[in-house]
Amino acid sequence: MANLIQQCKDWLSRQRVFQVLGPGGADSAEPDDSRAESSPEQIELPPKLAQQLTRLVEQLPIHPDDRATVQSSLESVLAEWQQQPGISSNSLVILSSPVTAVSRILSEGLAEWAAAQSWSLSHLEWQERPAQPEEIVDKLRLQLGRGTLTTAVEPEITAIPNLSWCFLRSAEGLDGIDYLRDHLLNDRTRFWVIGSDPVSWEYLKSVLDLPAYCGQVVSLPELSGEQLAAWIMPVAEALEIHFDSPSIRDRLQHLNHNHSEQSDSPQRFKDEYFERLADVSEGISTVALQLFLRSVEAEPLEAEDAQDANEDNGNAEASETTQETQNNPDSEKKETPRSLRLVARSPKLPSLPQLNQNDHYLLYSLLLHGDLTLTALAESLGDAPQTVNNQVQALRRTGLLKQQDQVIQVNPIHYPRLQQELAANNFLVERSE
Repeated sequence: MANLIQQCKDWLSRQRVFQVLGPGGADSAEPDDSRAESSPEQIELPPKLAQQLTRLVEQLPIHPDDRATVQSSLESVLAEWQQQPGISSNSLVILSSPVTAVSRILSEGLAEWAAAQSWSLSHLEWQERPAQPEEIVDKLRLQLGRGTLTTAVEPEITAIPNLSWCFLRSAEGLDGIDYLRDHLLNDRTRFWVIGSDPVSWEYLKSVLDLPAYCGQVVSLPELSGEQLAAWIMPVAEALEIHFDSPSIRDRLQHLNHNHSEQSDSPQRFKDEYFERLADVSEGISTVALQLFLRSVEAEPLEAEDAQDANEDNGNAEASETTQETQNNPDSEKKETPRSLRLVARSPKLPSLPQLNQNDHYLLYSLLLHGDLTLTALAESLGDAPQTVNNQVQALRRTGLLKQQDQVIQVNPIHYPRLQQELAANNFLVERSE
């Protein structure tokens, strides 16, 4: 158990993970049209500073409240299963949004908990969906199957960090889910923890009635402004990011709260920023991070402020650098030019481009599967790869999609409005009770 967490980290480091799109956009085909409205004095972030901001955001751990939800939910249902293993359900399903890295949340949370509780933990060590749908069952059987065991085995927790990697919406792509439903979930010596999302879950409910074979389903709760602030503020503090005063519209919305003039303070601006960030991101961590990145701008300091900043930095720079290097050799030095300051403007969601029915089907397929190669996307749609590629490139240019190598995914910052549009067009994108 001593190296269980390290083994999990090694596996996660090999996974197919998309980089966070920085203020300038990580995908060169995407315009930076999802930023907050700029002030007239707004200056483009210097490239070195933009890279540093993106790097700090990418290094953030999973949100501790997401980890706590996984662990507390597991403790509750696992205790019941231990008391009545032949009667109680032997599975727990954790749902997050389709643009959230559920595999990372589940794997890190479980590895930490299992090591502390001395539980045996195994997990499906896939980095992506098998290239050929007909290979899914064989690969599941190879890694998770136990054959015809006749001897008693110790109970263990088995995790499927991302259920969407176990199927493809195609002629043979659902055999993996059939296998899990008919064989693995009936193994009473194992307690299964499955990561999924509402889009996949509703689809598998409608075509295979998978939820009928599973136990408790827990959705990760929306993160509040206070929770987002606790998570993101270390980045803001490291780069000395200021929070802009609320707009006139925001002030009018808060008139009924009877704020006094004394409440117009940096602390109040910060609180209102994160309250709005939680609201427009719908409490989804990945969406909130994208909105935060795109809300950060540079603006010139007034002459007196710039002179004061130069004097203060000049007097303290040598001693601070020496002390910080001694305390933390890996720490990053802030690269903000002394004539500029960083300001986080009120976060705003970008508008969706005009979408047609074919776009809706393609985007729904990407949300259903999390991410797809072009070949898999074409197979899921039943269209020629070249036709699908033309459509993908057009959507990339709008910023709706991002592509890394051959893998395509919906840009998280567009998810809230895309979900609303697909739901309005009768796509199953929300969990039904």
